Amino acid sequence: MPKKIVQAHCKLALDIGEVQERAILRHCIMAHKQGKVDDIIFDNLIKKKIMHQFIWAKRGDAIENIMTQKFGILFFTFQTESEMKKTEENIHDLVRVRIL
Repeated sequence: MPKKIVQAHCKLALDIGEVQERAILRHCIMAHKQGKVDDIIFDNLIKKKIMHQFIWAKRGDAIENIMTQKFGILFFTFQTESEMKKTEENIHDLVRVRIL
């Protein structure tokens, strides 16, 4: 894909001159039950893997629909695909919405 198309698609002004092959995981932050958002909790093992994060949840936001309501999107980068898959299996334990 040409560089400008990738930048426009991602809405990012990134210098992607040299693209490194790596495993990237996207995760939508969702709650496991209704209530109000207290905080978004990240396990220390996963924090260093966060490449980009877009979190719009604020403390006190109502959690009304646990099936569709999202509170942010995270992008993680990994050195290997197997590391990514192992993390993906446990992602709900590594990133959690703490509920008031």
